[in-house]
Amino acid sequence: MGRKRLMRSSIIILVALFIGINTVCAASAMESPISSITPVNNLNKSSSVLGLLNHSVVYNGNGSTGGSVPIDNSIDYNGATVIVLGTLAQPKPVALALVAPKLGVAVPVLYYHLVDDNLWSPFHSMFMSPSDFANQMKYLKTAGYTVIPLAQIENAGQYTKPVIITFDDGYEDNYTNAYPVLKEYNFPATVFLISSFIGRTHYLTGQEILQMRDLVSFQDHTVTHRSLATLSPAVQENELSASKQVIEALTGQKVFAAAYPDGSYDQTTIEIAKQLGYKYAFLMVPGGIYYTGENPYIIKRINVVRGMDMNDFIDKLDGLST
Repeated sequence: MGRKRLMRSSIIILVALFIGINTVCAASAMESPISSITPVNNLNKSSSVLGLLNHSVVYNGNGSTGGSVPIDNSIDYNGATVIVLGTLAQPKPVALALVAPKLGVAVPVLYYHLVDDNLWSPFHSMFMSPSDFANQMKYLKTAGYTVIPLAQIENAGQYTKPVIITFDDGYEDNYTNAYPVLKEYNFPATVFLISSFIGRTHYLTGQEILQMRDLVSFQDHTVTHRSLATLSPAVQENELSASKQVIEALTGQKVFAAAYPDGSYDQTTIEIAKQLGYKYAFLMVPGGIYYTGENPYIIKRINVVRGMDMNDFIDKLDGLST
């Protein structure tokens, strides 16, 4: 599927899917004639909104819906809610998909782990090639993105094409390989540190952390990187509070954000984070684009992995894949 940006507006878009219809009654946003029609029973959780739009008759308000029907299914596409309605009382089965407009500003939050060609761990997908990383940063610059500090996420609407760069775990190559590229473009970034791993082999040292503070905000990834939802409330609190204290003491920076290890959290985790003064918390999965009107304690991110080509990278930035 080619890269086509899904237009989100305050106007609710009605999409009618007709089985076997060969004519098109489309809104002006449609780009090409319909080559096929998606049957009602083929709509499922894996269907993408773009897929529906590309194989649908789109009404611009002049068509008749034929009445209301019960909700049969819903699809989530990058946070946009698509409500699939049942068959209407017409000769051929019809489904209406209601695309709910998103509130707030779209902010892609990229997250990396390692930036290294020395694949010393069996988890090779975590090792972004330094050359690919450099090319991705160059693209952000040339494509007109504004890389903003994490602390500015709620003010993202003040910037043109805002994007945020994050790194998880605090690997030493973030200093040796990623930081020089960030310096070249003057891009701010955030590293989520596992506080007990600082100074270990392959991880950032205290001195390296201090040298990166001109561009890098150091935030929390817990003490030991255990899945928080599997822990008791007391242990969860210690994981989030002790690491916060260590990082603040080392960097002199305020720790106001956390990344949940393995994306694991529960409602207790969120309540503890709030009580400890965290303003934001970040997921691993599900991936996708964060909107500033969404819950700031379950912020989606885009995982950038080894072998991702530039087209895939751009699709993720555009919200066309997760």
